[in-house]
Amino acid sequence: MLQGIGLALWGPVALAQPGGKARRVGIVFSTDPRTSAPYLDALARGLEQHGYRRDRDFVVDVRHAEGRPERYPALVRELLDARAEVLVVGANSGVIAAKAATSTVPIVMAGALAPDAMGLVATLARPGGNVTGVANMSGSVTAKRLQLLHELVPGATRIAYLTNPAVPGWDRTVKTVEDAGATMALRISAATASTPEEIDRMLASLAEQRPDAILVGNALLFWMHRRRIVDFCARHRIPAGYAYGEVVREGGLTSYASSLEDTFRLAGTFVARILGGAKPADLPVEMPTRYELHVNATTAKALGIPIPAAIRANAEIVD
Repeated sequence: MLQGIGLALWGPVALAQPGGKARRVGIVFSTDPRTSAPYLDALARGLEQHGYRRDRDFVVDVRHAEGRPERYPALVRELLDARAEVLVVGANSGVIAAKAATSTVPIVMAGALAPDAMGLVATLARPGGNVTGVANMSGSVTAKRLQLLHELVPGATRIAYLTNPAVPGWDRTVKTVEDAGATMALRISAATASTPEEIDRMLASLAEQRPDAILVGNALLFWMHRRRIVDFCARHRIPAGYAYGEVVREGGLTSYASSLEDTFRLAGTFVARILGGAKPADLPVEMPTRYELHVNATTAKALGIPIPAAIRANAEIVD
């Protein structure tokens, strides 16, 4: 939401805390160092909003799961052994691993999906326990993504929704997408994969089914294998909507999602408040404040899809 696991690829990153001794924050990214770099900077900006600066007395230990969620427990344990005072984790599986590892060290979510439904917090308003941060409501955002894909490709009525059944809550999101599709007279069919090998089988099945369009869920698996999905859609001339703007820059047709940089900036403000003495149990979970629509004009042209004026007015158009 991320085999040299990157234990030494990033050393502790110095940030600032005015006038105090060095504090230590641990963060586990679900992806790789190159992909995560702007989000680490965004986390720092959130801290800076509360007076913390880089290169003073505040350090962040960084780990990268490299798309392997099974690595989360070990990476979290390393950070706890290094005396991290706060843990920052994005993907649900990472938050679950962190929550299982400690009930005392504060955990700040950076975009976890529906944490109340997943049992990660008691409620969004009063999290309780040691977990708080920034959350995404996956179902509603995915439904909006479907609506925008429909506006871009109004003739598409048979939509394949790519989802990973290993992700907690996946079935609820499928139901939300199906319900949203019904209001637009769209037929939604779930296409599932939970391993790289299953992606091959899923794409082979989609090649036979020939859906009018594809909506790609925001599972980490699909992010790590985005190139395969983008290439498949180009080869078979199938319009597709994605959960990450970065995919559109790599040739995907369109995306709608919260800004990941804004999500990590918000997470940084949670870290700052916790280091200042606030308790996670008392900090309401927040939602991202920025959502971004991207459309790749080159891909749209190749597919013969005109970009409606209403979409152009609200989207970042990528060439």
